[in-house]
Parts: sequence; structure tokens; C-alpha cells
Amino acid sequence: MVIMPLIILEDDEKIRNYLTALITGSGNFNLKASLATDGDVIKYFKKGMGHNVELALTDIQFFGRAFYLPPTLLRCVTNERNE
Repeated sequence: MVIMPLIILEDDEKIRNYLTALITGSGNFNLKASLATDGDVIKYFKKGMGHNVELALTDIQFFGRAFYLPPTLLRCVTNERNE
């Protein structure tokens, strides 16, 4: 089984905590970060910590804000079953 590196982008603390618990408990993902603000996202990637993130689970409204996400984060991710 491949453990996929993932980040969560969610400003609602209750939802972010729920998703964090769900994902870490699944055993299928390596949660790299759980981020609440655009400032957190910018700091995370500017520090070079997001180079191996393959999937971002995000609040759909989070993308409506003006902040930078590298193109590699926005690429389509496929799992081994679809290759």
C-alpha cells in the first residue's frame, strides 16, 4: 500500500480537527500539515516544506482567496489502480 503525503487547508477549526483525526486514523495517508490560514500556507511552502505533498484536501472557498499555491500542488494525482 502506498501512503500518500497530504495536507489539509481548512479555516474552520472543528472541520479541520475532524479531518485531521479521520485522515491520521485511516493509515492510508501521511498528513504533512493541517493549515488554517492563507498565511500558514504561504509560510509552509516558502519554507520548502511542501515539496513532497501529493494531495491537498481543501475547503472549496479557500481557493477563492488571494494566496499562492505552487503548480505542483494543483496537479492531478492518480493512484496506482488508475495507471
